Amino acid sequence: MRKLVTVLVALSLLAGGYTTSVFAAPEGRRGVSDQAMENASDQAVFNRVEDETVTVGESEEEKEDIMVERKAKRDVKKAKARLAKKEEKIAKRKAGKQQKQIQKKSKKTKKNLAE
Repeated sequence: MRKLVTVLVALSLLAGGYTTSVFAAPEGRRGVSDQAMENASDQAVFNRVEDETVTVGESEEEKEDIMVERKAKRDVKKAKARLAKKEEKIAKRKAGKQQKQIQKKSKKTKKNLAE
């Protein structure tokens, strides 16, 4: 009986660890993480597989057109992401500068009030 209880406890612990790794993906999404997609080149495995599945049964000219279109969409998406990151950095810098200015002004007013 003890062995049975020990085995059941061990199995439940193993199953509990397995389910937490399954639920680790955001919104139950499976597959490649967003960070991997963001940093992926056009030669990444998941991009090539998606491109190949989309072009199955197409003629060579149609395949080439589809590939060019998909590559252009990925390039636009990457450029937008880079631009958004740059804008975010600029906004953070501006916010930091404004915060410092506010702190300086508050120190001056505290100093003036103390006098």
